[in-house]
Amino acid sequence: MTDKLNLDILPSYCYSAFKIFAEGEKHVIRYCEEDVLIIMLSGTLYFTEDKIPVTLTKGQYYIQKHGLFQEGVIPSSDARYYFVHFHGNFTECINSLPLRGEAYFSEAFEGFERLDFLQVIKASAVEKNAEFYRILSKLKTEGDSGQNKKIVLQIITLITENLQKSYSLEDLASYCGYSKNYLIRVFKQETGQTPFTYITGLRLHHAKTLLTDSDLLIGEIGERCGFGSYINFYKAFAGQFGEAPETWRRRMRGLKN
Repeated sequence: MTDKLNLDILPSYCYSAFKIFAEGEKHVIRYCEEDVLIIMLSGTLYFTEDKIPVTLTKGQYYIQKHGLFQEGVIPSSDARYYFVHFHGNFTECINSLPLRGEAYFSEAFEGFERLDFLQVIKASAVEKNAEFYRILSKLKTEGDSGQNKKIVLQIITLITENLQKSYSLEDLASYCGYSKNYLIRVFKQETGQTPFTYITGLRLHHAKTLLTDSDLLIGEIGERCGFGSYINFYKAFAGQFGEAPETWRRRMRGLKN
């Protein structure tokens, strides 16, 4: 079995609840017939799976796969978490959720409250599964916002808020606190492009907006979008779109050359 939950095959919700460990209490000894999602709210949880130690702390989630031998070897006295029993599929796929990751939920997270309420009123499986899927979706979204994506978002935010400024690769690497090579690798991994290519695309996109919606001179648009000069702007725009900025503006406005 793979180490990720397949999200293209809908899992089936069974039941859920909060768990608070009493003084000296250990994780239950069992072979569980269902998969179990644990979302840690506070404290530390200790257990083993097939003799392999697992430690979970606040801000983490973990999926216990069915059929594994689970045993609490030391007390988890301060542990508090929300758990969901379900049946899932762990085949390989593009849209999947790792068995472990970050999960910054509060105890008052509305999804927990809704699931508890739906159990009390004996709501339909569709309604309960819908709430469970929202939780899984949140976990997937947070996982996709990992460190690499945060770096890319940092750069995009910096450039978007300061389009008129020209940043070198050294400037961007220093801003993020990483080496140039690492920054290039992260950008390619997350966007499929180098930082230069991606940032140029952002600048050109904004330039097209100004060409369409303003009467600014071409050179001024180039400066506002961080190209520094008319020549640099012209080369970048014509290279990307196959025509001069002036020609593109007139064509978009329905004007004859």
